Amino acid sequence: MIARLTGRVLSLDSNTLVLDVNGVGYEIEVSSFTANSFELDNIVTLETHLIVREDAQILFGFKEASEKKLFQTLIKINGVGPKTCYWYFVWSWRRSVFPCDKGQRSKNPYGFAWRWEKDKLND
Repeated sequence: MIARLTGRVLSLDSNTLVLDVNGVGYEIEVSSFTANSFELDNIVTLETHLIVREDAQILFGFKEASEKKLFQTLIKINGVGPKTCYWYFVWSWRRSVFPCDKGQRSKNPYGFAWRWEKDKLND
């Protein structure tokens, strides 16, 4: 598994970046939040998660280890594939997902909970 990459940003759009690591270009799926925090030609480090399927190998990139951990937790849920999880994750990460406190963890083995803010429901 490719767990982390450090390299120069070669190309960048809202959902994908190409990272040059010692002459090898890695195409990495990233959230718009992550993409907006980088600039071309800067050296960056991304936490990554590689999904290998029969027809594709998809590398997902995260700015923080906590984002990667949440993604890895969500894809373990039955019926939630990595693409579905990732795009939901991209949309909601900073808004509605937060870690459980110790008291809630006994009721929630995944270690996270959902919170919908009242004003977000009206968007």
